[in-house]
Order: sequence, then structure tokens, then C-alpha cells
Amino acid sequence: MDEETEGILVQGPVSRPDSVRHRIAAAAWKVGASAFVANGVPFSFTTGPVQAAGAVDLVGFLSEGSENRAVTVHDVGAGTGYLTRHVVETLADRDPELARLCAYVASDSSPASVAAIDKVLADLPSEMHSRTSTRVADALSAKDILVEGPSLYLMSYLMDAIPPRHAMRSEEGVNEVVVETWLASGYSVLDASTTPPRVLQDEALAEVLKSSPESLSPGAALQVLPLI
Repeated sequence: MDEETEGILVQGPVSRPDSVRHRIAAAAWKVGASAFVANGVPFSFTTGPVQAAGAVDLVGFLSEGSENRAVTVHDVGAGTGYLTRHVVETLADRDPELARLCAYVASDSSPASVAAIDKVLADLPSEMHSRTSTRVADALSAKDILVEGPSLYLMSYLMDAIPPRHAMRSEEGVNEVVVETWLASGYSVLDASTTPPRVLQDEALAEVLKSSPESLSPGAALQVLPLI
């Protein structure tokens, strides 16, 4: 919602993790849509080929200072494991020799996630799969995370999991920046969370956003995001 649009105040100043937008994004993640889809991003930047290409650039840089060019890439808090896979595939395409020299570790604190990562990596070419390993690990434990030799640590999922609190420095010190949520008026949203579906507009929609934004259907949430 831009500053010139007439709107309805939905929520007063709160920390960003407590905002309506953040609550909708969190709900979208739980139903499988994920926050990046809920915000209109057409692919997962944090686990996709673009991020992997940047990581591979760093691997190439680190390999130049390594005696045998070998680098260990450790995806800490790897979640789905897709970033690890993209890094392996991207490096194998760009520099097959270096890719075969490097080692790739994917770790997560969840045994279920590690089991899922094993499946994601399982059908890599055998020469690359043999260079990968997975393990349950505590991201806060140096013993679990650190490895010897030139290493690159990826923490995309961990960084995404940190509540996005914003701070501003002034003469009085550092203070948290809080956000208000306003709803653009005059727009209707079709919500399929009820039977029959309901049309929400203005105060009715604002009331749902105030009380339970997570209750909106995924389609309705996508319609709401550009309006707040």
C-alpha cells in the first residue's frame, strides 16, 4: 500500500515479527506455499541456483589458496538440502575437476530433515554423491560445525529463521524500528476458508487481519499482501 492510498489502520506499531504481514507469511510456510511464494517471488532465492552460483564463486576463490584446491562446503541448517544439491551441480557444471576435489556437508538439527536431505542428494552422479555427507548437528556447536582446511559455510536457512527485527542508530542510541499495518480501502478479497466462500472488504477484511490473519485461505492471503 502506498502512502497516498486511503486506508484503514489494522495494527499499531509492533516489532516486525509480530506484524500482520509476517504472520501471513509464517502461515503460508506452514501450508507449503512458503514465505517467498506468499510475497510473489517466483523462485526460492535462498535455496536456488542463483544463490548456489554465488557460493560456487566463493569456492573458486577459496580453492586458489588451498594446497590441493580442495574446499569443504558445509550447508549449516540445510533444511531441504536443495541448496547443497544446487551447489554440487553448479560446481560440477562449471569446473568438474574442482567439484570432484571438494567435499560437501549438509547438516541440520532435525533428524527428519537430515533423512529428507539424504533423499534429495541420493540421485546425484555417483562420483559427486560420494563427495557428500549429511549429519545431525547443532549450529551453535563449533565441534559439530567447524571442519579443518579451507571451508565455506552456508547458512541461508538459519539467516531466514532469524526474526527480522529492524534497528536504527541515532544520537540517543540504537532503537528498534516498529511497523504499522494499514489496509487499502475499496478492494475486495475472496476468502475460501469458509463454506461458502466469503467476500471481505474494508472493515470486515481489516477485522479478520486484526484477529486472525492466519485463518485466510492461501489465495486470499496472496490477494491481501499488495493491499497492506
